Amino acid sequence: MVLSSPRVSGFQATLEVPLYDSEEEKHRYLLAQAVRNILDGKINSIGSFTLTVSASTTIVKDHRAGTNSVIIPMPTTENAGGEVGMYFTNIGEESGGVRSFTVNHATDSRSDRTFRYALLG
Repeated sequence: MVLSSPRVSGFQATLEVPLYDSEEEKHRYLLAQAVRNILDGKINSIGSFTLTVSASTTIVKDHRAGTNSVIIPMPTTENAGGEVGMYFTNIGEESGGVRSFTVNHATDSRSDRTFRYALLG
């Protein structure tokens, strides 16, 4: 593919897709790409949950949850933003064969208390 700039007359550069001589080179390239993504904050450790209506606990299944995990919630609705005193227990315990964590919260009849979360560790 030839790239040309409208600002500089006569400018042309060739962009070639790198070809891998071996599976080892491809593996190294993919690892480097993953590290670059991590350094840019693109980690695959996020999720979302909605607090259970008329209950004081909500179980969130996430296979990445472990006993040393830290859960960082972010409210995504106005009612979720008003949630006070929410905390997490049973982090990393299995629920239905999948690791999970329990969100302890106030009992409320509103159904739109939705959060996104980052799970670290």
